[in-house]
Amino acid sequence: MPKIGHSTLITAGIVAACVGMSSMAGGVAVAAGGGLAPPPADPAGIHRPLAAPDRIMLTPPADPATTQSVTWRTSDAVTTPRVEWAVPTAGPATVAGSVEAETTAHTADLGYKVRFHTATLTGLEPDTAYLYRVGDGETWSEWLEFRTAATDAGGFSFLIQGDAQDDNRAYTSRAFRAAFEARPYAKLALHVGDLIDTDTSDAEWGEWNEAGALANQHVNLIATPGNHEYYPGPDLAPYWRSQFAFPLNGPDADALDETVYRVDYQGVRFLSLNSMRASGALLEQQTAWLEEQLRDNDNPWTVVTFHHPLFSVSSGRDNATIREAWLPLLEEYDVDLVVSGHDHAYGRGNLFANEGDLPEGADAADSHTGPVYLVSVAGPKMYVPDPIETSNWTANGANLRAMARDLQFFQTVDVTDDGRMHVEARTVDGALFDAFTITKDADGKVVSNDEAWLGGPGSTREGVAAPALPTDPTDPTDPTDPTDPTDPTDPTDPTDPTDPSDPDDGGTTPTPTPTPSAPIDTPVSPTSTASAAPASGDLAVTGAAAPIGFIALGALLTAGGAGVLLRTFSRTRKAS
Repeated sequence: MPKIGHSTLITAGIVAACVGMSSMAGGVAVAAGGGLAPPPADPAGIHRPLAAPDRIMLTPPADPATTQSVTWRTSDAVTTPRVEWAVPTAGPATVAGSVEAETTAHTADLGYKVRFHTATLTGLEPDTAYLYRVGDGETWSEWLEFRTAATDAGGFSFLIQGDAQDDNRAYTSRAFRAAFEARPYAKLALHVGDLIDTDTSDAEWGEWNEAGALANQHVNLIATPGNHEYYPGPDLAPYWRSQFAFPLNGPDADALDETVYRVDYQGVRFLSLNSMRASGALLEQQTAWLEEQLRDNDNPWTVVTFHHPLFSVSSGRDNATIREAWLPLLEEYDVDLVVSGHDHAYGRGNLFANEGDLPEGADAADSHTGPVYLVSVAGPKMYVPDPIETSNWTANGANLRAMARDLQFFQTVDVTDDGRMHVEARTVDGALFDAFTITKDADGKVVSNDEAWLGGPGSTREGVAAPALPTDPTDPTDPTDPTDPTDPTDPTDPTDPTDPSDPDDGGTTPTPTPTPSAPIDTPVSPTSTASAAPASGDLAVTGAAAPIGFIALGALLTAGGAGVLLRTFSRTRKAS
């Protein structure tokens, strides 16, 4: 056997120890800082703009029922940017109108000049499909499609995407595609910040746009900025206001423009807050604006998004400043859904205080009132959650009902026209992890764990019907009040109080009355076997098995490496 030199043994020991320590820490940040996909050899060659439009996306103006904003990127050779639109037919599109675009120019970090163009179509009809293309009169994109918002509440789907940040083309694209496949006719996609890692990186913004691809061009985007839109900063990424065209209806502060804003869409008020500018006067302005938007709100539903969660899922985090400022308002005005990111893990829950005084028939094990607080992640970067006993949720009076780590997620949200908002959290392979439904009726509001639906309004052009609302089995013809004195029914036989087969009506053999049910449409998107979400006392924690194995392996490698080093140094001292 050949003799192994001391330097070789030292090297081997160091490598083993480092690998072991890395494995032990692997659960802290599985892909901290990204780097899972090798960088391209020539990013400038890949992302350099041309006269042909790219990075096309839709953003909703203040009135999405009659207007639509479009942005795109070209080289600086384009000087006459415009949008053409048409009414869809069964044949080739015929141009019906054209709108000139405004342009923002700057030099990318890769050395080339870029131009972003924004045009807003006005005077559109509500709930109407339109075709559009962008170009300069000579070079055009393909014909793309959008549909304006309806004036009635409900009847649409939207998507939620957590932090993307790293390796967007290679990994985050799976989450974006899976969401679009699940609801290809969703009206909106909500992004919770940290779309990229470095605010000025044209290559990273290019990959984020590629990951969204067709969805960005057919689905309106709502986004709130995260800390990486200010990294390395100190100012907001120049790409934000160049490639997005969010409404200018927030507080009167330049620093908050197009980061704090409102979109009312088919009965849902969407509010974006900027948790990166949540101190001093800017925090006061946002808080006052938030209360105004919640107080003067005629919409039946409200969704609020900001990057840093009020209740942190991941270890060692606590966003106390915004929790103290915004939590009382979110609770007072009974916001329906509060969506955040930042923690690179999944969490969903509510205040324990909202588990009492539930509607009749609801159980605190799987139901509550008040807002739902949801944290999610779409990209490959992962952090480790705290144990439930010491979590930031528990310490601040919140019940973390569902939690997962080391998994990529997307969320579909179906807003029905009968008073329900149904949310499903799925992993990138389409498996259902968590589901709940917010139901509002004359008796109030309740949030309940649920199972997978066969589809929603955004599943097809015509939509897929939601499951029928539950009925009272003792009186299916009058489920709201079976004991109503004005209701001439016999509780023993509510559908026919004079049925001769009813023993109380003189008959001899009772005949069971079937409970009616609505027909179920055929699902279009793939579905997994539905399973109930975890109850309050039965927290679901997923994705931990692999890191535990890495930790065990890391401990062995660390010990082995240290042993090699110790023996090697001991022999060296004896030899000298």
